[in-house]
Amino acid sequence: MPKILHVGLRAQEGMIHCPLIQIKPLPVDWEESLSKTSHLLFTSQTALELMQVVPQEPLIAVGRKTFAAAKRLGFNAQYVAEDETQEGVVALLEKIRPESLFWPRSARARGVIKKFCDEAQIPLIELPLYDVEERLTPLPDLERVDEVYFTSPSTVNVFFKRVPKPPQHLKFRAIGEVTSLALERQIG
Repeated sequence: MPKILHVGLRAQEGMIHCPLIQIKPLPVDWEESLSKTSHLLFTSQTALELMQVVPQEPLIAVGRKTFAAAKRLGFNAQYVAEDETQEGVVALLEKIRPESLFWPRSARARGVIKKFCDEAQIPLIELPLYDVEERLTPLPDLERVDEVYFTSPSTVNVFFKRVPKPPQHLKFRAIGEVTSLALERQIG
C-alpha cells in the first residue's frame, strides 16, 4: 500500500497527515449582512466551521464534502454544485437564480462567483471569514513517502517553497481543478 502524505487540513484515514497550512480567522461583523439574504453560499468546510450561528436560509454548497458538513452542522443544505469549483457553483446559480447571496469565504477566494453575480445582478454579500497561512510543521522523511496529496493551491505553494527539488520517486495528486493547475505550474 502506498504511503500518502496529506498536506491539507483534513486528512483521510490511512494517510500521513502533515498540515502545511493553518486557518487565521479574521475579525468580522456578519449578523447584519446575514439578515439581508435569501440564500447562503459555502465554498469551504472551514467557512462553515467558523460560522457562529446556524442560519436556516437555503444553503448552496460547492461540493459533496461541504454539503455533508453543512448537513452535519445543522444548516439547511439544499443545493450542491455538480462540478466542485466556482465555475460549477455559477452553473448551479444560473439554474436556481437566488434573490440574493451571503458568501462567507476565504480572503483568497477567486472572483468567478462575484463576477457572475455582478453580471446577473444578483445581490452578493461577501464576507472574508479567514485567511490561510503557512504552518511551520516539520515534514516527514520524503524518502519514505510515495505520494503527496494537495488540497488547495496554498498547500502546493507551501510544499514547493519548502521542497523546491522533491525526490524523483514522489508522485503528486491534487484535489480539484484549481489545485491541479497550481501543481502543474510548480512541476511544469
